[in-house]
Amino acid sequence: MTAVPEGTTWIVFNEVGEIKTANGGMFYMFRHRPYIPVCRLDQRFAPLIENELERLREGEDVDIACIPDPTREGDWRISLKYYETRHAELAPGRSDLLQLPTATSKQQVIEELEDSSKEIKVDLPLEYTKMLQERYSLYKIQHDDCATLREFRNKVIMHQLEPFLWGQIPF
Repeated sequence: MTAVPEGTTWIVFNEVGEIKTANGGMFYMFRHRPYIPVCRLDQRFAPLIENELERLREGEDVDIACIPDPTREGDWRISLKYYETRHAELAPGRSDLLQLPTATSKQQVIEELEDSSKEIKVDLPLEYTKMLQERYSLYKIQHDDCATLREFRNKVIMHQLEPFLWGQIPF
């Protein structure tokens, strides 16, 4: 029996969506209809919950171990510690499932990102610009996924647009 890490909460989900990212990757967004998206999982960790994903695709309700998302108040993430431990118990020696993909070169990754994204210019009041700069300063202390303020701004905007992908905002 897999131990449940402290802070883990079991949440029932009945829908999973596959969201493409700007860099060509994908993440899964879990929710319990009719509520808004509440839980995310990067595609590289999908092998840890293959059975749960399959059951969700078949329309079943599924209990998933989640932890609070430290970057998004009110949202959740899959409890990776729980599922990594469970996976190790079920398939010892199969750490290859968790290997991160490697890029052939930094330049190639940059070119792929530039090809897949569109530039959008937005005029923001000065107080919003200052607030974003302050938030970015705090964010980059704990996270290394946004090397520049521009990347952080894009991440914030993408998070705000996610409800459109789910059809939550009827425009």
